Amino acid sequence: MLDNCKNVDYAVLTIQKEVAERYTAKNNSKQYGITTLALQLYCTTKICFTIPPAAFFPRPKVNSAVILLDFTNKDLYKYIDKKGLIELIRSSFSQRRKVLRNALKSFIAMKNINIEDLQNQLESHRKPYLSMRAEQLTLEDYIFLFSIIFSNK
Repeated sequence: MLDNCKNVDYAVLTIQKEVAERYTAKNNSKQYGITTLALQLYCTTKICFTIPPAAFFPRPKVNSAVILLDFTNKDLYKYIDKKGLIELIRSSFSQRRKVLRNALKSFIAMKNINIEDLQNQLESHRKPYLSMRAEQLTLEDYIFLFSIIFSNK
């Protein structure tokens, strides 16, 4: 669906409630992760309502939710290298409990970027990016970090 989002304005899905919560999670929450951020690159998400198991036959063992994916702002990030950005996000979450300085070591080394140079560039900005954990950053933070990393190349 994301690959063809240019042809879609809205999607309404019925999915497991826990998955819907992951899709719509905010930063600093346990559910927030790679999927949340990837979706945010393409659409806005909203849980419309939940559906109890009794509404289905046969009855599932989980709650469900109806979720709205709004692709009407799909051009918002059209100039961003989405695949590269998602690679950075994946690397950040690969060691979720570590600060980004440690979680991104292999990613930064693979891109031939000096971690000290990156740290110096980031120090002049309002957030201590490399001292934060992956779930603390918003999509805009990841876009900024991505732009700084790739301006060094």
